[in-house]
Amino acid sequence: KLSEQNKQLKSQVEALKVQNEFIVRRVENLENRSRRNNLIFRGLKYECATADYARIVRDFCVSHVGARAETWVNRAHALGKKIDNGPIIAQFPDDQDIQFITRNSRKLKGTRFVIHKDFAFDTRKRRSKLFRVFGELKKRVPGVRVSVELDRLIVNGQVFTLDGENGLVSKGEDGLRKIGNMFDENVMQAVRRSMCGEETEQERGGEGEVGQEQFQILDHCHH
Repeated sequence: KLSEQNKQLKSQVEALKVQNEFIVRRVENLENRSRRNNLIFRGLKYECATADYARIVRDFCVSHVGARAETWVNRAHALGKKIDNGPIIAQFPDDQDIQFITRNSRKLKGTRFVIHKDFAFDTRKRRSKLFRVFGELKKRVPGVRVSVELDRLIVNGQVFTLDGENGLVSKGEDGLRKIGNMFDENVMQAVRRSMCGEETEQERGGEGEVGQEQFQILDHCHH
């Protein structure tokens, strides 16, 4: 009878784990939706003691990305510690402004400037690992078609995600092994090493999450 009770308890624990994971991902998804109109800017020159962050961001978008002069920056502030020339997070109410700026941020290639979207902490951690895999594949596999979409890695049409317990997976399979089958053992080992590396400051999101919550405007219509 005791063994039967243990089985029931284990079953209940597993069910609770699944339920908890679902809730955690649901909350993370809502947080990402709330951040969808935030952009983070790096490389801008300013003095934080006198900075008008919204104006700095708007002027930069107009002069360097070609945004319209009427671009509305609702709020903006330094991300993390207030230091001169540090990263700035800005909130744009107009979806069209967000789309235009992100689409035209390619104009900044080769400059010191970087614009990227704002994501929940766990999403950002997964993306940083996937971008390291992205970099290894681009470096080692000529002509590979690879991209990162939110927290999914697309390699030659195959979708890879990160599972907390199993690492890189693809359709329930071992993702590293699948990479090895798609390419070769050397590529698989390089990808494995890249995923074990430490995050850079930029991958971690600069100085962290300080102050970002004030930009979280939930939009339940976003899909």
